[in-house]
Amino acid sequence: MTKHLSIIILIIFLSACRSFRKQNTDVIAIDYVRADYKGNPYNDIFGIGIERHWKQADKTIKIEYLTTDGHSAYLKESNYPYYPHEYRFDYNDLGKLLKKTAYDSVGNIINVDTYHTPAITKYDYNTDGNLIEVSRLDKDGKLIGVGDRGVSIDRYGYNRLGRIIWQKSYPTDEKFVITHLGYTYNQNNELASQVYYQEDNSVANKFVYLKFNNENEPLIVENYNSEGKLIGKFWFEYADSNLTSSTTWYYKWDQKKTSKILLEFDVAGWLPEPMESIPLSFENYGNGAFDITVDEKGKIIDAEVTGSLQGSENFKQEVFQYLRGVVLSKDGTEIENR
Repeated sequence: MTKHLSIIILIIFLSACRSFRKQNTDVIAIDYVRADYKGNPYNDIFGIGIERHWKQADKTIKIEYLTTDGHSAYLKESNYPYYPHEYRFDYNDLGKLLKKTAYDSVGNIINVDTYHTPAITKYDYNTDGNLIEVSRLDKDGKLIGVGDRGVSIDRYGYNRLGRIIWQKSYPTDEKFVITHLGYTYNQNNELASQVYYQEDNSVANKFVYLKFNNENEPLIVENYNSEGKLIGKFWFEYADSNLTSSTTWYYKWDQKKTSKILLEFDVAGWLPEPMESIPLSFENYGNGAFDITVDEKGKIIDAEVTGSLQGSENFKQEVFQYLRGVVLSKDGTEIENR
């Protein structure tokens, strides 16, 4: 007897970032250059080849978006470009970010792609220095909604130890709550759960944090639905506080048993050390979804591409070659390659 699963293999070679620094009194400019895995610079789909971050006293005061030849990537002909020429950042005397503002190449505040990004983002804090409100505005200072749900304002609440315990998002008129999140902590003051609430304040979704590393980064997280049933489990790995690998099991519930229906990998192909489950020695890079068939012992016996495949034929064959040796454990806690 065989069962069908879907597997998504995502081998991403993150664009190499090369940087250089220019000293100008107490202001430093750092260039992050878009580059492929061979180190060749390129402009992305937004025409951006370089992000130039201007820093002062370890704070970003400006970000410019440039082409690989150093010209502005700002699209002057567009009323709502995806990116401005630059963002500028303002801080208070305590170093807290107060405002992020979009400008064109001649210094005017502009509207950008308001579906994703406001022209102006403002940040407010309580007397303890905790962020209590984020508001999104157009170039004229009028509140606007951003994203699918039109979020305009985020507000935050904290416990006596200064840990966030709730977050609520509102539209411009604030007549209802778009998103309501709650947070709980264990006796070590580590995050224990993150809860998404529905409009009637009932639980819609809950993430339970089971294990952290010494840097307080989550290693194992479980996901439960509104009925309290386990629907997913996540394992994370880090290197120098950067997420390097995640493995996810998704669960489909029926009245009799739990069956795994999707296994997802997300790794950075450029990492120097191999992960336990995913070979990082792939010579070709890409991403795609694969339908797989697994026998009763967990061995993958067939695989085919489903949907779009970004990558070469060689990448696909490398994935197939890897899958031929994969055995999935029955309890979903590990993956073996034999």
